[in-house]
Amino acid sequence: MRTMEPRHNTPQLERILAAYQLTLGVWTGWTWPATPAGGDRLMVGPGAIKDWDAWEAARIAALEAAGLDAVAAAATASWERDFGAECVSAALEAAECASAALEAAERGELRSALELAGEAVGRALMFGAPEPYRRLHYAIDTALQVTPNPITPNP
Repeated sequence: MRTMEPRHNTPQLERILAAYQLTLGVWTGWTWPATPAGGDRLMVGPGAIKDWDAWEAARIAALEAAGLDAVAAAATASWERDFGAECVSAALEAAECASAALEAAERGELRSALELAGEAVGRALMFGAPEPYRRLHYAIDTALQVTPNPITPNP
């Protein structure tokens, strides 16, 4: 939880902070259902994985035990590993964007904050996990609507 004091009197900053806090730890990786590109099944991943090699070896063994031949099991596990790694990377990027959005809002730079929150939504949207970030985006957008002259950062 952030303990940083606001540096600017941003309207509705408490709501923005509350929306940001709802993003913390909600999506850490391959935890949401996602439809693989070109695939016909829905999969739910195992979450943030620390040891992808061990996960892939266990997955291959499970697929072989379920009746897949070794080549198909290895190919499937490899594809799932790549998908999972992309998802974890997107989760980290979304979290960084959300944090940067809050920092911009604290400075009163609501337009920048809105753009950053939108980037977080975009990263999560690709993997079916945009809701916490949409709430943050909405809170910032609402604050922007009631702010007569939001600060624009210097280039």
